[in-house]
Amino acid sequence: YVLDDSTHGSPVLRASLAQGGTVNDIATMSGTEYLCVASSYGSGEFRLVDVTTPASPMFLGTLDLAAEANGVAYNSTLDVIVIADSSNSDEVITINHP
Repeated sequence: YVLDDSTHGSPVLRASLAQGGTVNDIATMSGTEYLCVASSYGSGEFRLVDVTTPASPMFLGTLDLAAEANGVAYNSTLDVIVIADSSNSDEVITINHP
């Protein structure tokens, strides 16, 4: 769901985006309008979502993982995304900004 809370305390639903599976964690990419989404779709999946236009969010890309993605974080200094998965290992992703 994409919510607008510009009225501070009265959020309004602007849009939704079907993910499939369960969303386990979301991280924002500072300096962008992108969200990093860790989910349990299939065995595990990472999705990058563009919310530049809040009324129509869109997927920029997906990455199938070997295990369920439980957590995600973005490090703006290194410009990397780190995903913690259910196999007790980490995935490190570097991306080129579109």
